[in-house]
Amino acid sequence: KDQGATVREIAQELGTSRATVYRAIELAAEDASAERPATDERTSLTVRFGSPSPLLGDADALA
Repeated sequence: KDQGATVREIAQELGTSRATVYRAIELAAEDASAERPATDERTSLTVRFGSPSPLLGDADALA
């Protein structure tokens, strides 16, 4: 089973801060793109390809 990536790994891969990644997760959760299973403290973020995401726009908007 794929374990996904940590916030630190995502931030390093994108060249941004962990705070920016956390903010992107918060925005995705507000948009119902993220799910938090009741049995787990981790957040599962679903990325949908094929439609533009506001999260991919101006990085300053996420900070």
